[in-house]
Amino acid sequence: MRAAQDEPVRLAAFESHHPDEASVLATRIVGATSFSIADDASGFYYRLATAATKGLRSGIAHNGSATRVVSDPRLRFTAVLSVTGSVTVADAGRTRPGAVLPPGGVWRLDEEAPSDLTYSAKSITGALSLEMSDIAAVAAESLHKEAVTVHFLDSEPLDEISARYWADLMRLTHRQATAPVSVLNRPLIRAQMTRTLATAALLVFPNTTMTLDYLPGPGQVGQVTLRRAVNYLHAHAAQPITVTDIASAAGIGVRALQKAFHQHYGCSPMAYLRQVRLEGAHRDLQAADPTNGDQVALIAIRWGFGHAGRFGAAYRERYGVLPSATLRS
Repeated sequence: MRAAQDEPVRLAAFESHHPDEASVLATRIVGATSFSIADDASGFYYRLATAATKGLRSGIAHNGSATRVVSDPRLRFTAVLSVTGSVTVADAGRTRPGAVLPPGGVWRLDEEAPSDLTYSAKSITGALSLEMSDIAAVAAESLHKEAVTVHFLDSEPLDEISARYWADLMRLTHRQATAPVSVLNRPLIRAQMTRTLATAALLVFPNTTMTLDYLPGPGQVGQVTLRRAVNYLHAHAAQPITVTDIASAAGIGVRALQKAFHQHYGCSPMAYLRQVRLEGAHRDLQAADPTNGDQVALIAIRWGFGHAGRFGAAYRERYGVLPSATLRS
């Protein structure tokens, strides 16, 4: 997965009680090619809130009347979640003929086919999209391959548990993206969230990687090459680097890098990176002054730890005390 740039989350929101106005705005913001009222327009309203950043988009739409929205192919991984009411998928492209999603239902839209969705009156629907290149990068890394082409084979999740997991991730992502102070404005957190979503997409929705075999690693990597990778990792630990970035800096492939780290350090390059970032947070906590407003949560986020509980547990396991104790000392 390519490294995320320092790009803030872009928020957009509007509400309209006029179908023509809503149609213009929906076309501009969500790329609709057709926006029409499917029944009585007397109770019409359309409310949309979106959050977008490099490689990741999330949105929530409220429909007062039954509304049909047609869009061109997105060429991105896109999934919808029916929160309340229902969503009718009239044409799911080449994967399935269509479906009606009840509350809690999720559906992947075909990347290469137009979408035709009808939202019931008084419905709330979520949508989330990712770059296919980010999903392919995660797939290649997990399979220890240099590159993987990912094709999704179905629009429905593998099972009910997978569907609930994906729905929960969509809700979490939208909450984080639209928070008054969003942690996704931090490049490290944003990169990790994108990676989490890409990994989940590969686990939840049937795709061609499920039929690929793990590829055994290549031969030995020299100490000079490995040191080059480690030096790059330490020098760029505060940036949203990826395993591909580290391999490129070392002048080797991802598979060779993965094998070398497991042989010499007993962990993956990304696990090693997390330890380096934990060390960085430890140094910052030692140098911090709580009387100047320094906080554990802010230091953790600076180093890519978005979940305070997991950061505290990892820190205590490594250093034997809670991060708050280090800050106070």
